[in-house]
Amino acid sequence: MRTLLATAIVIVLLMGGCAKGEPITTKPAPAPTDTSVPPTPPPTPASEDREKCPERLLDPDEQSGTLGAPGAAPRRPTIETPDAAWICSYGAKDDGANAGGATAYTWTRFGDVHPVGSSELNDLVTSLGGLVPVPNDRACLSNLGPRWLLVLERDGQRSGVTIDDFGCGDVLMTDDPFETAPGEAQQKGTVPGALNAPPSLLRQVKTIGSA
Repeated sequence: MRTLLATAIVIVLLMGGCAKGEPITTKPAPAPTDTSVPPTPPPTPASEDREKCPERLLDPDEQSGTLGAPGAAPRRPTIETPDAAWICSYGAKDDGANAGGATAYTWTRFGDVHPVGSSELNDLVTSLGGLVPVPNDRACLSNLGPRWLLVLERDGQRSGVTIDDFGCGDVLMTDDPFETAPGEAQQKGTVPGALNAPPSLLRQVKTIGSA
């Protein structure tokens, strides 16, 4: 009997101690962490690429915004073998309507700079030797595609050649693609106006520029 009474007293004391103790608290659950991946920003050309190819090609008539080629070149160009060359590609970007109400376009660069290897360079120079002025009376398709830029560097001086992958496939020359619009070249060896190229030129440029 005494044992049962002592046990009851101990239980009562223990229950009273629990009642007088500190209340049990729980920490709030941490806020959920946002594990979503932010959208990847569009790639921007590296600084080295910006130095080799402009982000947009100059337009001989910024007000017109047309993509038509100038008249025929007065003569064949004289292109010496460059020390180095590289290729960039451009697409026609719709910039809305110009002052005359027509759609305005700019040639905007996309993709990377593609250097031309020594063996490829010899083949390109051979094809460039086949450039001739376009005929005055010709009919061209009205489709629109990319424009390729071949930059040639010789003795630290650059010149550029654009090759259209649409229409009549016109070739235009520039003294410097950063400063002169295609088709307005004036320095020695280049010519203003539009040129015809052998089919091998566009094929070679697309192969290198798409690698």
